[in-house]
Amino acid sequence: MKIMFACIFCCITVLCNAQQGIAINEDGSGPSPSAILDIKSTNKGMLVPRVSQDQKNGIVTPANGLLVFQTDGQAGFYYFSGGEWVFLSTDKTSWSNTGNAGTTNTIDFIGTTDAQDLNVRTNNVDRLRISQSGQLEILNTGQSVFVGQQAGESDDLTNNYNVFVGYRAGFSNTTGNFNLASGYRAMNSNINGYRNTALGGDALFDNTSGYN
Repeated sequence: MKIMFACIFCCITVLCNAQQGIAINEDGSGPSPSAILDIKSTNKGMLVPRVSQDQKNGIVTPANGLLVFQTDGQAGFYYFSGGEWVFLSTDKTSWSNTGNAGTTNTIDFIGTTDAQDLNVRTNNVDRLRISQSGQLEILNTGQSVFVGQQAGESDDLTNNYNVFVGYRAGFSNTTGNFNLASGYRAMNSNINGYRNTALGGDALFDNTSGYN
């Protein structure tokens, strides 16, 4: 009779607590009003399911937010979101946008570990690509190449097919096309001149519309 009464009391307690959430602790405190489950301890942790990669991938119809700890491969916590398992990276495995310390250039890198290109974007537009074969590709500049501070600064980025290399090389060019300028301020003043070749510092500096 005592056992039956204790069981009934426990069931009533759980049901009552379930109205506001469930608390698991050793001090008898109630759950936080904002939590469905409130776990408190000063010397113990919460142990989530530990699974292998195959076991994780074998979970049928995982719910968004499902959390597991993978024990093999890239071990660590994974949560399911948007149709895929997402690895919860740590400071040790992530790159910070304010810089990293303690790196080793033979171990740490930014890039891919599979046969995929690496893209760099500004304003959400691809600007630079390192292909899986090692080519360095400059993108979305109207088939032009600009290398150097303010090189091609004024180009309208239509298909002008220019190559400007060096500080302010081709700085004023807007619609000029098929030009090659290499050197400090080479073709600096060109606006719409085309098919010119300027090599060396200040080469064709004053040219604005001349063509070759």
